[in-house]
Amino acid sequence: MPWAGTPPALPFPELLTGAFVDTPHGQLELITAHMPNGSGHGEKKVAHFRALAAYLRARTPGPCVVTGDFNSPQSESEDRVVVCFDGKFKNPGQAREDAEQAIITGMPTFGMRDVFREKHGYAGVAGAAYSHETR
Repeated sequence: MPWAGTPPALPFPELLTGAFVDTPHGQLELITAHMPNGSGHGEKKVAHFRALAAYLRARTPGPCVVTGDFNSPQSESEDRVVVCFDGKFKNPGQAREDAEQAIITGMPTFGMRDVFREKHGYAGVAGAAYSHETR
C-alpha cells in the first residue's frame, strides 16, 4: 500500500493493500482490505482498522475507492444506527467500537462518501448485504 510515511507494523499486512490505477479520467487510488475477524483476532482487527483510518487521514486528497470485507458491522438499521461488535469477543470496550466506526460510518471525516449506502440506503443494507451467513 502506498503509505504516507512508514507503513504500520500490521499483524497481517497482506490483508490491507492498495495501488494507484491510471484511468481515462486520471489516476485513481484503489484500496482493499480484509479485516481479521474479531472472534479470534480482536486486537489485531482493531490494529487493522486503526491503520486504515490513519492512512485515510494522511493521504493526499484525490479519487479513491475503498473496498473489502470488513467483518463489520454486526448490524445496522433503517434509522442509520450502526452497531459494531463492541467487545462481544476478545476485545472488550470502546476501543473496538471506535476503531470500526472510524471506517464503517466515518468515511465523510476523510472527505469520502459511502456510495453503496447512498445508492441502497440503510434499508437496502439491513440483512441483505453480506458475504456469507453463519448459524
